Amino acid sequence: MEALTFTDFQPEVIFMDEAAKIVEPDAIITLAHYAPAPLVMIGDHKQLKPTVLSRDGPSQQFAAQMTMSFFTRLVRLGHPTIMLTEQHRMSPEISSIGSAVFIN
Repeated sequence: MEALTFTDFQPEVIFMDEAAKIVEPDAIITLAHYAPAPLVMIGDHKQLKPTVLSRDGPSQQFAAQMTMSFFTRLVRLGHPTIMLTEQHRMSPEISSIGSAVFIN
């Protein structure tokens, strides 16, 4: 069986999981190669930001801009989003605390 290469593979849909952690350069590489496949980004832009390491620190303009994920930038620009209303990872008593603090 031969291995697939980038040129052999064309996805019908592109899924980006943990999209709130993906910086724009990483997203653009994928999108530029596989466009025009539809894109589905999955994540919570109200949780963790991307990890950006810079010798100049967050005061350097480029590093500061990279702390906003591609997903967050799209949400702020008004692109359509869907917020899930159910989760099954923790008990309702515990999840209600997080919902009250971060979402509502």
